[in-house]
Amino acid sequence: MKELDIISFFKKVPLLENLEEKEFEELAKVAIEKDFDKGKVIFYEEDYGTSLYIIVYGKVKISVHSNEGKEHTIGNLGDKDFFGEISLLDGQPRSTNIVALERVKVITISRENFLKLLRNNPHITHKIILSLCKKIRITDKHIGNLAFLSAP
Repeated sequence: MKELDIISFFKKVPLLENLEEKEFEELAKVAIEKDFDKGKVIFYEEDYGTSLYIIVYGKVKISVHSNEGKEHTIGNLGDKDFFGEISLLDGQPRSTNIVALERVKVITISRENFLKLLRNNPHITHKIILSLCKKIRITDKHIGNLAFLSAP
């Protein structure tokens, strides 16, 4: 994608939609495109994380594994969704596995560049926090629904 196409895409991403033109341009300059084939593991739980991923197209599965090796699917993400934000912000290992369910194109932004944007533009931090809170609420609702399922 060309830089102008990336800027146009970023403007449609809920996590970034409230940025200003200058900020879109800054991010577009450091954005890296990556493609993953169906079935490809994008990252594993406990991997060291250094990038935010934003899906241009395709679907991914988010899952975790128990100590016994059982997999639990947390959910799926698609176009304009993002993942990798937790490790991006706290510098800790990944908390989930991400696998491409179909051919996926993502744009990645490194931790260094994303944190630089937040440091240089404090007003953006509040907007990003609101987007992350929305995602946490969705996850909480999912966990609450799972808690009420009956298990044999």
